[in-house]
Amino acid sequence: MPAWNTRTEATLSTITDRLKRRRVQMFVNALGLGPSHRILDLGSEDGSYLGTCYPYPKNVVLADIDEAPMREGVARYGLGGYRVIPADGALPFGKGEFDAVWCNSVIEHVTLKRSELETFREKEFAEKADRHQKLFASEISRVGRRYFVQTPYLHFPVEAHAWMPFVQYLPQEKRWRLSRKLARLWIKQWRADYNLYDLKRFREHFPDGQVTLERVFGLPKSLIAIRAF
Repeated sequence: MPAWNTRTEATLSTITDRLKRRRVQMFVNALGLGPSHRILDLGSEDGSYLGTCYPYPKNVVLADIDEAPMREGVARYGLGGYRVIPADGALPFGKGEFDAVWCNSVIEHVTLKRSELETFREKEFAEKADRHQKLFASEISRVGRRYFVQTPYLHFPVEAHAWMPFVQYLPQEKRWRLSRKLARLWIKQWRADYNLYDLKRFREHFPDGQVTLERVFGLPKSLIAIRAF
C-alpha cells in the first residue's frame, strides 16, 4: 500500500497535467519537430512525460541510469527503446546522434551521489555540483542537434521538489537533514539532491541556446534553454 504522501503527491500532480501538455507543445513548436525526428528523452526514468504527451512516441529513446523503469516505460507507452547511461561523465552517444534532446527537470539533480550529500557543506557541494552540471549541459549540446532543457527556477517562492516555501535557500547540509526528517510527515516525498539554477548560471551552461522563463501566476517558475537549429 503506497504511503499517504505518495498518494497525495500523485493526486496533486494531476493538477499540473495542463502545464505538462503546454510544455511538450512548446517543445514541438519551438524545435519544429515532426514524425521523422529522433528524440532523446534524457533522465526521465520511465518516459511517462513524453510517452503521454508527445505525438510521436515511437521516435523517443530513453536514457537514464536505471534500466527497470525505462524497460517498463518502453512497453507501456510504445517508445522507441532505451539506453542505460553512467551516473556521471560523457553520454554514450555520438555527436548530433539525435535530432533533439528533451531534458525536463533533470539537470538540477546532476550533482553528487546520494551517499555523499550529507558529507559536504554548502560551498563545496555547490562547486562540485556545478562542475557535474556544466559537463552534463555540454553533453546535451553535443549529442543533440537541437535541445529543450527545463529546470525549476531558484527564486520561485515555492521550491518545486519539496513543495515548501523558500527551502531552497537553506544550506545544503540543513536542507538534506530536513528532507530526511520530513520524509514520512510532509505531503510530498523529496530528497535534497538538487542544485537549482538562477538565470545567469543557466545561460552560462547553455551559451549556444536561447533561455526563456516559464511563468506561473506571473512569476518565473522554470528556466528553459532551447537550441532550435
